[in-house]
Amino acid sequence: IVDNTHEAIIPAEQFELVQRILETETRRPNDAETVALFAGFLYCGDCGSRLVRRSASYKGKRYIYYQCSGSKQNKGSCTSHNLRDEKLYNVVRNALQMQIQIVMEEAEFVESIRQAQQEPYRVRRIERQIRQLTAEKAHTQGIKEKLYGDYADEILTREDFLNYNELYSNRIEEYDRKITELEAERQNLQTAPNAYPFLDVYRKYRKLEEITRPMVVELIEKIEVYEGNRVEITFRFHDEIADLLEELHQKQMGQHEVSA
Repeated sequence: IVDNTHEAIIPAEQFELVQRILETETRRPNDAETVALFAGFLYCGDCGSRLVRRSASYKGKRYIYYQCSGSKQNKGSCTSHNLRDEKLYNVVRNALQMQIQIVMEEAEFVESIRQAQQEPYRVRRIERQIRQLTAEKAHTQGIKEKLYGDYADEILTREDFLNYNELYSNRIEEYDRKITELEAERQNLQTAPNAYPFLDVYRKYRKLEEITRPMVVELIEKIEVYEGNRVEITFRFHDEIADLLEELHQKQMGQHEVSA
């Protein structure tokens, strides 16, 4: 079996998302028809065990909380932590809002510099080359068209006429080849794919109002809860975001050098 030799039925990104959903949606709360929002993503930051979802009633009101499973399985190895669902939701929502805002601001800054400084300049350079080659091709075609008149007026011998005709025909073909290549390069620049495809995921959730299960699956790698209810979130695409930050740093350095 050879991978990537046939056109995919669904996009690779969508397939990966489905696989992540299947991997994390293996268990449901006993009283729920849908998978819990953070199921499969919650871990104890102190012992590494999974956090389990519990419920309790107090004065007629039902409360949901998360508890370290390691504290039950091996007493004394860890504490229960007991993080309320409402508090966890607010922490994750705030962290997601901040993460999305920071990443999108960085991406927009990089994109604005890229479009203002790099791509338009390259497009203009290519268009200038195309105009120059087109003019040279038209000039060569004019010379070639006069060859037969010079031959008819016996200014050129038959042998010279054939040699020059072949020479200028080859030059015209070469001009056409170069112009075609430049036009293809210009088209690629104008329709260049997103250098950071993961940004499309962030754009989907830019207007964050409430956390959804697909949002958790697409943006979060894991959520760790420590003693004292301290929460640390590891986001997906950290390598890609590091690349984006590096490009941002390089472009900022370039701007400083130009201004200096």
